Amino acid sequence: ISLYRKEKLYATTQGPGLLWDLAEKRVIFDPGIAEVKGVVEKSGTLYVAGVTENLEGYLFMLCEGRIDTVYHGEPIYSITEWKGKIFIGGGKGGKVGMVKKDFIEHVADFNEGQVTSLYPGEFLLAGTGNDGKLYRLKPAKEGHYDAPVFDGKPGAYWGRVEIEGKGSFSVFYRTGEREKPDTTWTEWKKIKEEIGVTSRFLQIRVGVGKDAWIRKIKVSAREKNSPPVIKSLLVLPPGVGFGEGKNSPWERRPLSEENKKRLRKMGFEIKEGSYTLPPSLRCITWEVTDPDGDPVKLDLYIKKEKEKNWEILESSLQGNSYFFDDRLFPDGYYEIKLVATDAPGRADAETSEKEAKFLIDRTPPYLKSLKIKNGRIEGEVEDALSPVEGVFYTPDGINWYAAAPEDGVFDEKREKFYFDFNGKRVLIKLSDWLGNFVVVRREIE
Repeated sequence: ISLYRKEKLYATTQGPGLLWDLAEKRVIFDPGIAEVKGVVEKSGTLYVAGVTENLEGYLFMLCEGRIDTVYHGEPIYSITEWKGKIFIGGGKGGKVGMVKKDFIEHVADFNEGQVTSLYPGEFLLAGTGNDGKLYRLKPAKEGHYDAPVFDGKPGAYWGRVEIEGKGSFSVFYRTGEREKPDTTWTEWKKIKEEIGVTSRFLQIRVGVGKDAWIRKIKVSAREKNSPPVIKSLLVLPPGVGFGEGKNSPWERRPLSEENKKRLRKMGFEIKEGSYTLPPSLRCITWEVTDPDGDPVKLDLYIKKEKEKNWEILESSLQGNSYFFDDRLFPDGYYEIKLVATDAPGRADAETSEKEAKFLIDRTPPYLKSLKIKNGRIEGEVEDALSPVEGVFYTPDGINWYAAAPEDGVFDEKREKFYFDFNGKRVLIKLSDWLGNFVVVRREIE
């Protein structure tokens, strides 16, 4: 039994949801839903509340043969009339709403899951489920509404708050890094123009005066801009290229496995897919990403080691590589700097930088000394900048043989070497790690 009013006795049912007039023993309303939760009467109008199988809430108004849908949204578990107003109890989030002309005004919001019953009296009593509690409600000159917690994702920046409604409001906020407000959250603070803080979670509280109501709360926010990430920056050895750029060479051949192995043994990072270049060309290659997917502008700078001022080598780079002729630079150690910014797509631009050191050396090693005695040749080779890669000799200019390093390995700028030789003349090739070499000839008496 749901309602007795003016010698009328009404009953509601489940499966299907119907409204019965028990005095006349007939169904007077079939809303086409799973369950009719309750019915109340006000000024000759019936208000019928219920839910569908999918727990969608409906509130219908029946007046003089006309049926209107007053509300469709979250589930309704209870309904009553108190002090000339219609109140409904929510089945999601523990809300109590008062029916207005064209909207539902929230008047209470409990921590429990559902408002399963409403009872009118001196006070409006609200019974809840999950957990079971009983609340007493009465009109107040002022109150407040706590909005659901907003999740702006890590590093969100919160801006302006707009309240759509009527009457006088005071707006407060609190923030935290945990989803449910607890002692780690900030205290409530009054908003002046905007929030202006960075935090993942935000909750708004709106203080309202008598007869004030709120339709919508809008909060502007933007995720924290993450800077571009420069994962790698490499200057490859002379004659080795990788990737693509706006000045990529047209002609290229894959770098042989033998050369890859030789260069890696020297300590160079050689990527798969590398190719050969003319000996004077150097390749600078990089890997850059932006966590937010913003477009990134890249600029490349260069300076000699120990100098203070950077000079622009190229701006607005394209692709993942840049090529330059190292013959335009004197020998020596240099530094490059890659600057990545997401300014093309962000007002709050972030910038990242990465530097790398490399050597320009176009001068071959030289023969510092050579001694020939009893069929054995001993010598010393030196390079100003690069380690010596090897010493080779030939009696005829066709077949070359490797000389032996005195200390067992060629890896220093100055190295002693030896080999056995019984010919009349010898050609000796001296090479360094950057591919520079010179051939000297000696007559043997």
